[in-house]
Amino acid sequence: MSLCLSVCGDGTCCVCREGGAVLCMMRNLEIERVVLAAMSTGIARRCVDVMNGYAQERTAFGKPINQFGQMQRMIAESYAHYMAGRSYLFVLVGTWQHSG
Repeated sequence: MSLCLSVCGDGTCCVCREGGAVLCMMRNLEIERVVLAAMSTGIARRCVDVMNGYAQERTAFGKPINQFGQMQRMIAESYAHYMAGRSYLFVLVGTWQHSG
């Protein structure tokens, strides 16, 4: 009796064939990379939210520090990086879904 760890789309065992394990491993790595990118994008969003909240609470010279130009630039750049990563992730997932 053969132990099969992975089944291909046609119902055959991928790992039991020569080179099949590499194919299954690469397919799983592709999925893991997308999941990690999505998690990282969520973390980046939370960081921008916390950064903006802190800048609203913290005061200097009698006003919140998010009213100073340098702080606004830093928050805006962080948000732009987050949105660029999010957009890239959406394009990647859309392309990945259509490729099968």
